[in-house]
Amino acid sequence: MKWLVAYGLDVNAFNDANPTPPLGLACSRGHEEVVKQLLSEGASLTTDSSVRNPLLCAIIGGDTDAHTRIVELLVAQGIDSSRRYPNLNNMSALDIAQQYGRAKITAILNRGSTDVTQLEVRRCSEQPFPESTLQALRAEVAQGTKLLGVSPDDDPATIVAAVDAFVYNWQCGDKPPKRVLDPESAPFTLGAVWGQQLVRAFAWEWAIVTFHEHGDTTAPGVLSPDRALAVYPIHFVMGCLQDSTVDTTILIAFNMLAAGKVGDTSPGSYFNLMDGVHRIIPRIATPKR
Repeated sequence: MKWLVAYGLDVNAFNDANPTPPLGLACSRGHEEVVKQLLSEGASLTTDSSVRNPLLCAIIGGDTDAHTRIVELLVAQGIDSSRRYPNLNNMSALDIAQQYGRAKITAILNRGSTDVTQLEVRRCSEQPFPESTLQALRAEVAQGTKLLGVSPDDDPATIVAAVDAFVYNWQCGDKPPKRVLDPESAPFTLGAVWGQQLVRAFAWEWAIVTFHEHGDTTAPGVLSPDRALAVYPIHFVMGCLQDSTVDTTILIAFNMLAAGKVGDTSPGSYFNLMDGVHRIIPRIATPKR
């Protein structure tokens, strides 16, 4: 490396064909000694682009001890770990470390974080749905829409209104026979239908969310692209079906999202939308006679 620098190697060189500078490449491949040499020769710790950010290169590059030590080195050198990138769903280095399951790197970044949004992200992490789970979810959606008397291709607002009405009627005592819809599977079926409409209407995404402040418990949820908002449709429906005093605000929440009236929430905070949706006068389920 010293020989190359002596003969004119630009340690910060990049172009359209090779958009990642030498430091990013070394970080990605876990070449710890090369990283140290490049830094000593003045390699830039730029974070202006996701492909030129050496920290992201190290995180995505691998989960070896060398990659972890490189992250420690970059953090010690003062690299900005809080920057978010629109082309990466507004994620930061910490978000990406969590997404890739880099436990040691996540701990390092958490240790050095002073950003409020970063502190919020520590409370939750996520994993994508396995393909087998997505297939099961699609089957539940097909069954649920048939039960509700709608088509999977109907307007999302129409389908959500049908879910809302079905859950409310259930609370009022109008339950289908067990052979039509088992009470134990009802939250999964109805929650899958509702959640899938958030995917269709707003480009939200299904994920398994881990709550680190609650013993690392997990729940399937639907998340906004910037992870500012989350809805846990299966658990919310379960709560409504088990307790008729819970106000069914499924349609209200959807309409608020459609109208852009959910308030300002920090990206990456995983705020549970349903916690913030309330009627001025709660709708009380009245048993049908």
